Amino acid sequence: MEIRPLRTDADAAAQREGWTRNDEGRSFRLTHCEYVIERLDGWDYDIGSDEIKRTTAADEADLLALLQDWGVPPERFTYPWDTDFPA
Repeated sequence: MEIRPLRTDADAAAQREGWTRNDEGRSFRLTHCEYVIERLDGWDYDIGSDEIKRTTAADEADLLALLQDWGVPPERFTYPWDTDFPA
């Protein structure tokens, strides 16, 4: 499963100015995919992958509610560089 914050025009403006914008009302995209394990080590890791679900959470409270609905406790997540998730 992947959770990505959705960027806005204000985020792009902040990036151009060299800073990161904090937004308590930020929305998120949640995507649940399944991958073919034999392809995870290669550069073409997503061949044969299946997207199971995709949705958008309006804010952090909605994100937590969606994770609960999907049966995924938030403490199971870690930073992308500490996972085997292809990026």
